[in-house]
Amino acid sequence: MEKINKNTTIIPSETKFNTDTYIQVFGNKFKGILFKEPYFGEYLKDVKLNIKPADECWDEKEQQFYTRYFASRRMKTKSDVIKRHLQGVREVQSHKLVNFIKDCYKHNGNIYSDIQIHIDDEVFMAHRLILACFIPFLFHRLSRSERPQETRKLRLTGISAKAFQIIIQYIYTGVVQPTKDNFLTVLETALKFLMNEFAETWMRIYDEILGTTTARILFRYQMAKKFTWNDYSDQLVRVLALSFENLLTSDEFMKLTFEELLDILKQDEMGVESEVVIFIAVLKWLGYEWQERRKYAVSLMNEVRFPFMNEEVLFACFNPPILKEVIAIQEIKNMIADALK
Repeated sequence: MEKINKNTTIIPSETKFNTDTYIQVFGNKFKGILFKEPYFGEYLKDVKLNIKPADECWDEKEQQFYTRYFASRRMKTKSDVIKRHLQGVREVQSHKLVNFIKDCYKHNGNIYSDIQIHIDDEVFMAHRLILACFIPFLFHRLSRSERPQETRKLRLTGISAKAFQIIIQYIYTGVVQPTKDNFLTVLETALKFLMNEFAETWMRIYDEILGTTTARILFRYQMAKKFTWNDYSDQLVRVLALSFENLLTSDEFMKLTFEELLDILKQDEMGVESEVVIFIAVLKWLGYEWQERRKYAVSLMNEVRFPFMNEEVLFACFNPPILKEVIAIQEIKNMIADALK
C-alpha cells in the first residue's frame, strides 16, 4: 500500500518488537524452516549419493594415501515448481474475495480502509479485517484493545517498512517475490508477525528461484555460518566440496567470500578429476577481482595440493592459462618448485 501524507496529525498506539531479545527466537524458527528434520537429513543423504553413489570406489592407486578425486555428477533442476507454488498460494483464497482485496489495493487502500499502520516515517492505509485474517499477531493485538478507536492508528517499531510493504503486497495481491536482498528481512518480519505459513511459502519459492541443488546447499551453508549452526555448516561444506565442479561452473562461485572458498578447499573429498582443476579454480576466483583478492592468493594456494600433480602439470603451473600475475608471487612459485623436488 502507498503511504499517506506525512503531515497528517496522528497519535497512534505503539507496539514494539525488541530486536535484541528476538534474535535467538528468530534464529530457532529460521533454523526449523531451513532444516526440517528428519527430512533434511534424508535429503542431504540423497544429494551425496547423487554425486557419489555408495558403491563408487576411489582409484586403487590413490585410495591408499589420498581420497580427493572422483568424477562430479550434474544435477537437474525443476523449472515449473515456482509456478505451482504461486498457483497454490492463490487457490487457497476464494476468487471473489481475492478480486475485492485486489481492488482495495489498486485504490491505495482508500476504499473502506479503517486502520493506519505507522512504521518509521511511513504510514500504510489498510483494512483491519484483512490484516487480522493474514497476520495472527495483529489479530491478537487488535482483538484485545479495550478502546477500538485507538487500534485505527497503530505504530510498529522494530519492523522494516520495506518488508511490511512486501507482506502487504502479498496479502492484497498474492504476489510473492523473494530476492537475495529482501529474503531475510521479510522472513524475520513474517516470523515476528507469527505468519508461519507465509514464511514456509517464502522459503519454498526462494528455494526454487535459487534453482540448482548446489545453489540451495550453498545458501543453507551460508545461513548456517551466519547463525553459527556448526552442526549443519560442517555437513554442508562437505557436500559443496563433493559438488565442486557444479559450484565452479555456477554464477555463485565468483561471489564466494574468501572464508567460504577456503573452507571448501580444505576438504579431503572434492568433486574434481584432478588437483589442477582446483588450481585453475583458485586462479579464476582471484582473477575476478584481482586487486581486491590478491591478498588471499597465498592462503588459497596453500590449499592446492601440488605434490599430487605430476611433473608435466607442475611445469605447466609456472605458465597458467589465466592470471599469470599470480606466479610473480614468490611464495606461490616456491610451492610449485618444492613439489618438483
